[in-house]
Amino acid sequence: MHLLKLAAGAIMLLCAGCGLFPARTDPHPARLPQDEADFARSLAHFAHGIILEQERGPAGQAAALDAFRQAAALDATNALLADLVVGRLWAQGRRQEALDEVLQRCRRRPSEPCHALLASLAEAMDRNALAAEHFGRAAAYGSPAAARWHWLQVRAWIRDGNDRRALRVLRRADPPDGGRAPGFARPFFWGQQLVRVAGEGARAKPYFELALTGATNALERALAHEGIAIAELAGGRTNDARRAVARAVHEAPGNPERIRNFIRFEFATAGAAVTSAWIRAAAAPRPPPGILLALAQLAAAQSDLAGACRWADAARDALVRGGHVPLDAGFYSLHGHLLDEAGRTEEAEALLLEALAAHPGSAQLQNHLAYFWSVHNRRLDEAEALVRRALAQEPDNGAFLDTLGWIHYRQGRYAEALEQLLLAARTEGDDPTVMDHLGDVFLALGRRAEALVYWRRSLRLQPDAAAVREKIRRTSREPAS
Repeated sequence: MHLLKLAAGAIMLLCAGCGLFPARTDPHPARLPQDEADFARSLAHFAHGIILEQERGPAGQAAALDAFRQAAALDATNALLADLVVGRLWAQGRRQEALDEVLQRCRRRPSEPCHALLASLAEAMDRNALAAEHFGRAAAYGSPAAARWHWLQVRAWIRDGNDRRALRVLRRADPPDGGRAPGFARPFFWGQQLVRVAGEGARAKPYFELALTGATNALERALAHEGIAIAELAGGRTNDARRAVARAVHEAPGNPERIRNFIRFEFATAGAAVTSAWIRAAAAPRPPPGILLALAQLAAAQSDLAGACRWADAARDALVRGGHVPLDAGFYSLHGHLLDEAGRTEEAEALLLEALAAHPGSAQLQNHLAYFWSVHNRRLDEAEALVRRALAQEPDNGAFLDTLGWIHYRQGRYAEALEQLLLAARTEGDDPTVMDHLGDVFLALGRRAEALVYWRRSLRLQPDAAAVREKIRRTSREPAS
């Protein structure tokens, strides 16, 4: 608002100079109060700076900047004028001068916006310690923006290499729900950022350890332990890393993603011979369910579906015996998939129905059962209702869109199927299943050439897909209608 008054005043001055408002002479002019006189002079300098910029362009930058500085000095409470000076200095590449301008203002009239601006400029100049200090001062005002300033303060301390101070801020700043723990998400996020930077992974360990103290469930604890393992490995402490991964499995033994990470880690650090140790552990009277699930996934990767189902059945029994109920939604989905692939269709359907009863809000399971029914061409109306519930939670999930498209195909609604499958392809990219489904839909619509294009694309992505190869062979030999 103050800058608008300045602009309006500048127009008045310019108009007066042009003769639009005739000047009046007064033999006894009244003296303005000092603050109004300073404002008038500030307005004049501001107007002069605008004129210099407009008339002289780059050649008038220095003179215009001097005019803006004089305007800011006469109206010292106007932060917009001060910011104008800083912005002009910064644009001219005079970054240190811009920083000094804000630093002097923070000393004279400290405020949250002033400290935040100073911190932002310092960060842009890689003066990270100075940035962290002033983000902290901005946060100290306790405004709704304090959480943001603390977040940026942590980033600045990390960039400065000062993890001790970064962790101190994370411990003290805005604990969730007024509790004493720092929470899981923030320190976990910064740990992840560090492990992604080459050569910095070992620094991440205390951030994951802090996340572990704020974890509220088994999955969060497992994720924190996995992070610690990555940091230990980056520091060359392989045995400590393996122990951390084992703790992650202990926290979430029925979570397939955790087990996949465990398999990858063990193969990378101990080699394929580790499977012998797993088989010995599986033969114990009370085998660890995580080891059994690892063996199930290994068997599935080797196309041993009977073995995969046998290990998954054993894993389920061990999980129930160990009190890990309800079972993880991901475990239900994996076990149901293995049973279906092994031809144990009725058992797969019963398991997926049980899974959805245990996790009625799981979009993953809603989609899985819907797709199962569509593949087996039954209960299609229920399948459509289920996948629409999943899409209500994740409207851009390409796998869910593919399921809906395939249900429409089964229902004979080919135009609607094509619409959904094209959306799925846009989201998923070149996914072989989506390409295969598009081929089937185009053939159903009588568009054979396009069907062949999509089947061939699917086959390039999945060369061992015998069913797709047969569709191409059969359709290529058929005469055009």
